[in-house]
Amino acid sequence: MRLLLYAQMLSECYAYSTVEAYVGDLFAIQREWNAYKGVDSLRQAFTRVKMVMKTYRKRKPVAKEQKRLWEPSYFVRVARGQRWFNATGGERWTEFATFTQWIIMVLMYQLFLRVGEVVQTYVDRHTARRPWTRASVSFWAGERCILMGQDGRPEQADAVHVTHVLLAAVPDKSNAAGSRDPFTLRVFSPKQCREASTDIPAFLFDGGRLLWALFSLYPVPRVFAGLVPLFTREEVQMPKMVCQYTLNDYRKGMRKLCNDALPRIPRLVQGKALGGHCMRGAAANHSLRLGATVTEVCRMARWQMAAFVRAKGYDYTRSRLADTAGISAAMMLNILLASPSLAQEPKGGD
Repeated sequence: MRLLLYAQMLSECYAYSTVEAYVGDLFAIQREWNAYKGVDSLRQAFTRVKMVMKTYRKRKPVAKEQKRLWEPSYFVRVARGQRWFNATGGERWTEFATFTQWIIMVLMYQLFLRVGEVVQTYVDRHTARRPWTRASVSFWAGERCILMGQDGRPEQADAVHVTHVLLAAVPDKSNAAGSRDPFTLRVFSPKQCREASTDIPAFLFDGGRLLWALFSLYPVPRVFAGLVPLFTREEVQMPKMVCQYTLNDYRKGMRKLCNDALPRIPRLVQGKALGGHCMRGAAANHSLRLGATVTEVCRMARWQMAAFVRAKGYDYTRSRLADTAGISAAMMLNILLASPSLAQEPKGGD
């Protein structure tokens, strides 16, 4: 507790690197006093101090910790590399693992999500987490909720009428109870799809349409909807046991899609790889370029204005309200409309 208070006092006056050095010196003295025995053997734990230091790092980042952001054009390059030119929402166009990875990436970009909120991770957390399940998603046609069949498929006759998708809120750093309003995904209109589609179908960039395809092509019986994670490692075949998509699965899937992209997406740029927050930071900057105000971004992120400015807007942003859902849809449409042709794109490389 004393070390925790000491770190908090230092953080008000010193840069993160200085606080880290001071706390590291105290850890070194502690190890020397304990004859260099491991803290676990002495039943000592510094979990809270480590978590506080992570918070300070985000509050006062140093230059080497600036994250590499995802580029909006990467989505188009991945889709071209996978040869999804003739994909349709009514039939399977790729294998299940690739399909799941693509949905996760699109949703993380549209909703400004942390990777730990979507996939299963094994790290220290500020709050308890619970995964999304198939029951966390509901499809809407205006004010009417679209019914789900006993087999878990939404009513296919309403495919052209769906207007938005609601995704239940989950616990996070600023909302431990997970009691906020659900995330809102506005579905592209037929006119928007026609105008945005080029060599790549526009529905591939619509998180709501992708979730509709997930429920339609890979259904889970409604009686098990509350038990099956929304994103699983393998196709669900009840009563076979299923596992939630993990962080390792996400990293492997991301690496594969980047390697297969056309042109290839480099693994390193200026020595930095794509991290778990690359989607959130890119989405924040993209929404600001499309005209979103800082106030809107802060409201979407559920952050105070001062905290957002201190974090420099590249890390913590998220959308939840229906009146801001249009920003998420506009970003994905802009990716298609602004993407260069295949012949104009530069070659990738490490």
